[in-house]
Amino acid sequence: MALTPEQDFKTFLAMIGVVSVPATLSLLSVERAQTQVLPVAGSSPLGYTVSLSLFIIPILVILAWLHANHDEKFIRKSFWIALAVLVPLGFLLDLFFGLTFFTFVNS
Repeated sequence: MALTPEQDFKTFLAMIGVVSVPATLSLLSVERAQTQVLPVAGSSPLGYTVSLSLFIIPILVILAWLHANHDEKFIRKSFWIALAVLVPLGFLLDLFFGLTFFTFVNS
């Protein structure tokens, strides 16, 4: 099923919104700018938690879109396989690079 240029543009805008809304919420959760590398108490109390919406909101939107628009099992199966591969890979990269590049004084 080919989409019209207008539908393509609306899809593009929706994709931008799905990423920009959680990014904006994450940036708005910072209460004080950090001027040094040293941690500032309370600079972003919920920053990490809110930033997880950068991943959660797009996944939920894709799931809703798949549920509403696609009856093909191939597309749904592809989504779940991609998720099953990327989520553990993301955790491993976070653990590996987090310990490689960052120093946690108060571990």
